[in-house]
Amino acid sequence: MNITMTLNESSQTEIPRPTGLSIPLESPRDGNRLEARQRKTILLVDDQLDLRTLVRLTLEDPGLEILEAVDGAAAVEIAQKETPDLILLDWMMPGLDGLEVMASLRQDSRTADIPVVMLTSRNRDADIAESVSHGACCHLNKPFSPLQLLQTIERIL
Repeated sequence: MNITMTLNESSQTEIPRPTGLSIPLESPRDGNRLEARQRKTILLVDDQLDLRTLVRLTLEDPGLEILEAVDGAAAVEIAQKETPDLILLDWMMPGLDGLEVMASLRQDSRTADIPVVMLTSRNRDADIAESVSHGACCHLNKPFSPLQLLQTIERIL
């Protein structure tokens, strides 16, 4: 199965869908063994439908539940209610941007320890340092490869 990503009106890229996402059975937050049938939850936050679709197809796996938010306010609300295992967060969105979302998450005891991967086209060294200083555990530059995304998630979960 291939994934087609539309970058703009005149540009499309087709890539093979990576397979074999292995989800570890140990939680990074509490160190307890999880039951093999328990799924990990990832909150995907991005205002671009194409990117959310690409990430959802890349992460399609029975061991994962993918929640989606199209803006920062919805991201904070979903994170507080669902407490996902990981958040994939766009920086530049209407309303609350990614840094503001992270600030809200870090102030709430329910969400303060959730790892956040910043997904953004802001790739200067100062941007990376800023996202990490606000609480991101890592920074993936757009465009990123599906394999790079999978490897990052496997390293964190």
